[in-house]
Amino acid sequence: MVRIASAAATASLAAAMMATLGAAKITEISEEVNRKLQMGPVGTAEVCPLDYVLYNEGDVITTPAAPPITITNQATTYVDFTIHNVWNPTGNGVDSIFVEYTADTLGSSTCEETQNVGEFDDINIRAYCFCTKPIAVVDIYVVDGVIQDTETVPECCHDGAPPTENTVKYTYVLNCEATCDPEPEPVCDEVVLDFNDLPDYSYVHDEYWYSRGVTITAKADTTDVNLRHTPLPDDSFPFGSAWEDRYGYTESSTSYTLDTWDLGLHTQAGGAARVFDTQNPDRARGNLKCDAGGDFGDRDLGSPNKFCNSATTPGVISNGPGIGAGGQPSATYPNCPTELLGNVIIIQEKAYTCPDDTQKGGWITFDFNPNIVGTIDFVSVKLLDADDGSEPTIRVWKEAENVNSPPSTPSFTSPLVGNNGLWEGMMSFPTGIKRIQFEFPGSGSIAEIVYTPTKCPPDDICSISTMA
Repeated sequence: MVRIASAAATASLAAAMMATLGAAKITEISEEVNRKLQMGPVGTAEVCPLDYVLYNEGDVITTPAAPPITITNQATTYVDFTIHNVWNPTGNGVDSIFVEYTADTLGSSTCEETQNVGEFDDINIRAYCFCTKPIAVVDIYVVDGVIQDTETVPECCHDGAPPTENTVKYTYVLNCEATCDPEPEPVCDEVVLDFNDLPDYSYVHDEYWYSRGVTITAKADTTDVNLRHTPLPDDSFPFGSAWEDRYGYTESSTSYTLDTWDLGLHTQAGGAARVFDTQNPDRARGNLKCDAGGDFGDRDLGSPNKFCNSATTPGVISNGPGIGAGGQPSATYPNCPTELLGNVIIIQEKAYTCPDDTQKGGWITFDFNPNIVGTIDFVSVKLLDADDGSEPTIRVWKEAENVNSPPSTPSFTSPLVGNNGLWEGMMSFPTGIKRIQFEFPGSGSIAEIVYTPTKCPPDDICSISTMA
């Protein structure tokens, strides 16, 4: 790309415009800008990238394939903008682009030629604006074999004989003050986190951190090490190279402690939040992780309840694997969904291969990634088999709050649904939440949470593989 600047023209461009068009015409041009943009004369944005119009649109044969100008700064007295090659970006690009504009506050005109303009050879210009109106008039001449027009480049722009063929002239009027309002923040779709894309029976922590913007951790409410969290990394626990790659330590590493594993906060290993498959709650119903000895599984967490019957309640799923009076069709919180629940999240009871929720209760915590989702509006939740002790408690922390201190927002108490009962509740917490925590006094599980993020997570949602 070769850039050539001609000497400044002796005549003032502003004076020439006034002489040629008159003050009324300049006003008409300014109003035409606003009319075509369909906006008022003043906006609240700092800069509007497309705050201009092609004034001679009716005289042009070769129309640009895309907007050729991007405004980068609007400072009332001048406007900064970039010209892009949208005419012939392939091969050697455009032969020449001439730009005539007001180069200083005195209204002096200049013309610059840029030769061999490729696809990524942007031309950056600062044009000064009329003192009577915050607009700048810029003439762009494009010379190339793909151009169908036959305009003539002014002599002041070209040292030799000016091109007269394959030349198009565009007269752009740029606003020097933003006339648009800022782009509204996107409204994100609700996120339904139902855990069905996680591997069955896996321990979970940060599988959703980069895709859905949330970690899931847990802590059991007991001092008995055998009843606390995810099994510690000893010879019986299959760490291997995958764990070393993921967390940076091996089976023999001593860089962490029992406490960092048990707290279930933002330690790398996380807590014992585990996936439970409600359709296969024990070995007899397809859960091969469970044996016939002391490792039985838990049909309290099965869904639907075995007494659900579509013949008496149309639409529900019949004859499920769940057992428990709280989930029967006649109960207050029947576990008779119209769609299969699939996976739920539990607090693992012991270092069993078989998934089973602890009867001692504990906490399951969801922390949201501010870089992916910002903060969230908590919409609803489904809980299954909250049947021991007192009612579960739901707490939220807002953006500015310290998660190591009690939250300022009052907690919500969900109902004690009974053995195998299923409850769905709509939440009415304030917006701006960065953490949700569920406290279970006894057994229980989370079947689904629904929330609306303030930042929209990526469309290509994927999960990181977990190690069960």
